[in-house]
Amino acid sequence: MNQATHGPHVSLPHPQPSPADTRLHAYERPHRRQDVLAWSSLILGVASFLLAAFGGSVIGAVLGLVGFAVSVVAQMFSATTAERWLILPGWALAFVGGLMNLFYVYS
Repeated sequence: MNQATHGPHVSLPHPQPSPADTRLHAYERPHRRQDVLAWSSLILGVASFLLAAFGGSVIGAVLGLVGFAVSVVAQMFSATTAERWLILPGWALAFVGGLMNLFYVYS
């Protein structure tokens, strides 16, 4: 078959997985530490945000600060896209929840 019959969009089967496949999925070894960090950042972010949603407190501000710090560390050590999908919402919720808690405490 020649190039005129098949355009450049035709893909042939690869003997190995593509780099995108290896980046998106978990590698051969489990990432227990990274998974714990990712879930911790999400849980701390949600907790801080919920405390801010129900009136705010100093505990919520501390949870937001700790959640933000855990999220930064988790992002540095994350190895898969699935972990990052847990880290980034936790990071954002911890930041916003911590600031909202500080606003409610000082107002």
